[in-house]
Amino acid sequence: MNEEELKSIIDKHLKKLNEVIEKKEIDTKTLDELIKDSNYILENYSSLKLSKSKDLLSKIQEILEKIKNLKENLLNNIEDLKSKGKAEISYLKNQKM
Repeated sequence: MNEEELKSIIDKHLKKLNEVIEKKEIDTKTLDELIKDSNYILENYSSLKLSKSKDLLSKIQEILEKIKNLKENLLNNIEDLKSKGKAEISYLKNQKM
């Protein structure tokens, strides 16, 4: 793989990542694909030894930051759902009494 191929892969990956963030919806399959693609990009970047390519490096950092934010949002959504579920259970228990 050369630098141009890697740039193309990174651009496609960023586009997909931005679409997921914009929709604010993600399934586990898509999340797994994003993580797999990110790892693939990092491995190839490392193997090409393009440490002087600041453009690629900044795009990779952008990908990592977006995935980190996506993960945090997912964890927050899970906590919100847990809280709502507990509130609904309490409400239903009170209704039965």
